[in-house]
Amino acid sequence: TEGRQHGTDGRALVSADLGEQTRQALRNVLTVLGEVGADASHVARLGIYLAAGADPGAGYVSAFQVWGANPTAVTVLTVPSFARPGVLVEIEALAVLPEGAV
Repeated sequence: TEGRQHGTDGRALVSADLGEQTRQALRNVLTVLGEVGADASHVARLGIYLAAGADPGAGYVSAFQVWGANPTAVTVLTVPSFARPGVLVEIEALAVLPEGAV
C-alpha cells in the first residue's frame, strides 16, 4: 500500500515550521498504517518531498523523533513548491502489509 501525507492535523497545517510539519506528516503516516494493521516496521520506503529552500537537516532530526530507529529506505527530493500554500514537506510511504491486514 502507498500513501502521501502533509503536516496537517485534518483541518490545517500544524505550523510554518518544517520540523513540526515533518513530525505531523509522520504521525499521519503512522495513523494510516495503524488503520490497516501495520506499523513503521512494515514500511519499505519513505519518499520525502521538500519545498525548495527547506533545510533537510531540520527534517531529519524531527523525523527521527517520530519514526525512531526503524530501518527504512529513504529518498529525499526537492520540489519547487506544493499546491497547498505553506506546505514544506510531503511524505510518501510504501508499505508491505502483514498477512491478514485489511
